Amino acid sequence: MEMVVSAGIFALVLEVVSGVFITSLISQKQSYGLKRAQEDGRYIMEFLEKEARMAQYNSACAGSDIFKILDSGQELKFTTSSGQCVNYKFSGNQLWRNGEPMNSNLTKISQANFSESQGLLNYSFDISYLKGNYTININSSVSSRAK
Repeated sequence: MEMVVSAGIFALVLEVVSGVFITSLISQKQSYGLKRAQEDGRYIMEFLEKEARMAQYNSACAGSDIFKILDSGQELKFTTSSGQCVNYKFSGNQLWRNGEPMNSNLTKISQANFSESQGLLNYSFDISYLKGNYTININSSVSSRAK
């Protein structure tokens, strides 16, 4: 009888410990997914904003404006401070810069949009970790220092 009671208590303790372990693994996976999406989003924001802040007037690249928005807000063109014409484009769950992807193959971008108002560049996008349902919404504005 004592053996049956102790086996029952042991099984109950083992079940509780297993539940805590599984919950911990799920939490760790969610944390990693959010971290990955946040890292890619931060990289894109820093890179895009640094270039856009230093954008220059150049009629060959963006016409008479600093920022040229194309394809219903899915594409952005401007000239960098070094004179390079830069093209950012949302396509196929990626943000592309001059044909090169900005986000890693572990994340996807959706609901993306560029807009411009009086020299102020506005952009927004959702970035998600592909191996889970972890999405971060990013909205920001940046103005060029060009006069």
